[in-house]
Amino acid sequence: MDGRWVFRVWHAQNRPAGAPVVRSAALDSSGSRVCLGLEDGSLEEHRVGPEGSLTLAARKHLGKKAIVGLHYLSSVSRLVALQEGGSLTLLDAGSLRSQPLPLKGIALATCANEEPGRAPRLAVFHRPRGARSCRLTVLLLFPAESGKLGQVAAEMELPGIASPTCPAWVGAQLVCAAGMRYCFAAPLAGGSLRQLFDVPPELAYVPPRAVGLPSLAQAVVLLGETGIRINPAGHPVGDALSLEGYGALRALSGVGRHLLVWTPERLCVLEADTGACVQTLGLAAADPGGAAAGQAVSACNDAGAVLVAPRAAPGSTAARSAGATVFLAQPVPAWDQVRDALAHGEAEAALRLSSRGEARGEAWAQAGLALVGLALLRGARFTEGLAVLDRVACHAFQPAQLLRLWPQRMASWLPLLEALDRATRHGDPGDVMGADPPDAGLPSPFAATGGGWQGLPVLEDGRDAKRARRGVEQEQLREAVEAFVPYFFRAREMEGAQAKDGIDTLILHLLMDLGAEDEAAAFAAVPNAAALPEVEPRLLSLGWEDTLGTLCATTGEVPRALAVYQRAAARRGAGAERATAAAVDLLLDPAACDEAAALAALPWVLARGWEPGLRLLTRRALPVDLVLGALPEGGRVRWRFLRHLVHCGGEAAGEESVHTALALELLG
Repeated sequence: MDGRWVFRVWHAQNRPAGAPVVRSAALDSSGSRVCLGLEDGSLEEHRVGPEGSLTLAARKHLGKKAIVGLHYLSSVSRLVALQEGGSLTLLDAGSLRSQPLPLKGIALATCANEEPGRAPRLAVFHRPRGARSCRLTVLLLFPAESGKLGQVAAEMELPGIASPTCPAWVGAQLVCAAGMRYCFAAPLAGGSLRQLFDVPPELAYVPPRAVGLPSLAQAVVLLGETGIRINPAGHPVGDALSLEGYGALRALSGVGRHLLVWTPERLCVLEADTGACVQTLGLAAADPGGAAAGQAVSACNDAGAVLVAPRAAPGSTAARSAGATVFLAQPVPAWDQVRDALAHGEAEAALRLSSRGEARGEAWAQAGLALVGLALLRGARFTEGLAVLDRVACHAFQPAQLLRLWPQRMASWLPLLEALDRATRHGDPGDVMGADPPDAGLPSPFAATGGGWQGLPVLEDGRDAKRARRGVEQEQLREAVEAFVPYFFRAREMEGAQAKDGIDTLILHLLMDLGAEDEAAAFAAVPNAAALPEVEPRLLSLGWEDTLGTLCATTGEVPRALAVYQRAAARRGAGAERATAAAVDLLLDPAACDEAAALAALPWVLARGWEPGLRLLTRRALPVDLVLGALPEGGRVRWRFLRHLVHCGGEAAGEESVHTALALELLG
């Protein structure tokens, strides 16, 4: 029975009538083994198979007393079993070889905690014989292969607490119930003990319960149908979690960042930090026999949760004959959650999941962010989608893969994009596009078909409204283009970005779409890899010869650039002035233009006005005799050029012929 999104819940086992009643359960950290403690003192180990099925792998009889508490400590391959009467047994999880755990008095309750890189902690609440109050001992357990049990990390008295129940770790502290009140103990930090709060009489219809949330370093305690989150300092945090309306509560499980609320009819999955119910799974279909009565046995860790639901109340005469149903709830991997969320149109939820993975440095998160960004683009949420893609490294998603949105203009790059798709195709969470095409199963105003995108309509000038096709209006198209331009400007600088010639070419096309002539000219002037043949026809049709000339110069085609500038300079307007100024800048660079090119261009530069011509002559050293031969006598450029030679030094400053020529110009 598959649940959408966060968890899958399986009808793992139907325990037949007459079988010993299950009194406790435990789940290993990988979620591959489930252990059940039985009323007859036996321990069963089950392997989890496909679709959550349980297969009995081993059985161990620990004694005549029921096993009422069970912990699976995978990091040290240990099992801890608590039996009625207070005996505590430590088992090797591999061989089930057992040995008693020596403690003074009677063990009443236990609570285990595993953290990466630390020895697991076992908290044992026990009461010395003859004492009215109990003690709390914290043990650090050693690996089974070490041959040692462990060592005592802390001990403290618990005055006034005779029978603690439902203990849960909160960081390095513990919370537990004592009658109708909750207490907070810090055995590893000075041994302090304090009362948190009492359960009001009007809320006593719900027994006190506490469940740990190690992923949040918190625990949840119940006050009636309200859950209160407690932090490691013993203070309530965040908003209260309302459990009202979910039905009769059978058990609570803390798995990762979620709180599982088990009722006879369903499993409700809540986000522990917000209380929002993100998933509801019916249990009736999984259990047609009807596990509807009685209190349930449960166990949980970050690998999932197991619930053993008896068909009659424990301790009743019908309990043994009624049997029980075992349910197994398994968290859906975050990567699959992201894909499933997007398939159901929940981009925000997918973004939250991916952002959490990103914050933890998890490898799949880059793939998740890429898919979220693409989904937002399909929803015409261009600015949001590109902001997400900004966070994705090139190994996970190549910005050039978006060139397919303009297939007509970027047709030359489509074969390369197919290769990029293969390089970043992800059946694994380490890659980005997934085993399916990037648009599989996702609604798209871009009309994704055949495993690829047909692309955005071309941005028109607004006079032909029918050209705004495929459900994307012209206003949206302009918004898209205005969002894509800065994204591609950023993307071309990203480490590992490929197909930069395609990106730069598209930038120019988009700037032309927007009519951004100044921005196009500025971009053409910086080092870029734009493909000149791809953009030249459009630049010429728009009359942007100065931009084309600059692009030719930037790409090293200087003679062609000067020819384009010359044609542009022959026109009127701002474009002609920009072309002339750009040409002079190019001619002033000896590395780009030799003397012959500069002298050849001088006549048409002078034809545009004396200022650009004089700028060329006064800032670049050219043969004086050849320059004077090209300058008409009596012109305003000639005498200014001669004055420049006389007053600005250089070899010509002392030549008598230069002084004479200047005098004649001034007298004439």
